[in-house]
Amino acid sequence: PLFLLKKANIYIQKGLYIAEEASLKRDIGIVAACFLVLNGIIGAGIFGVLKSERFSTQLFQVFARMPLIGEWIIERESANWTTSMASLLKSHVNLIQALTLTMENTRLPSWKAQMRQVLIDMENGINLATSIRTNHLLTSLAYNMISVGEQTGKMADMFQILSNV
Repeated sequence: PLFLLKKANIYIQKGLYIAEEASLKRDIGIVAACFLVLNGIIGAGIFGVLKSERFSTQLFQVFARMPLIGEWIIERESANWTTSMASLLKSHVNLIQALTLTMENTRLPSWKAQMRQVLIDMENGINLATSIRTNHLLTSLAYNMISVGEQTGKMADMFQILSNV
């Protein structure tokens, strides 16, 4: 009887161990599933925030202020802007309309503000090159090329050349 009791106790203990192991595996499965669901929700939230126009514009503006990345971003915006201006002017869109259209498509809020000021200056009779120089929109090379384009009537060509610089 003592031998049988010990054997029964071992079986009971083994049975409890197996039951505990099964319960533990089930609990781990539930925790893992909850973790995956939570990660999915967090991932979707982050993706939604990153896709938001407002957030990406603010993030873009922050990067534009950084030492090396900022210079690259501003050069890229300048190249995009001059390319768009060249295309619009070659398509015989008037200068004010071209500036307005390109301003609307600019991603940097600081550039939009500067371009808005350029438009105001032009409406008040100041020429494009002078306004660009005053508002520090582009480099002195760009200012000089736009000035030459205004004097020669070849602004579309000068914007095309600037977009390749």
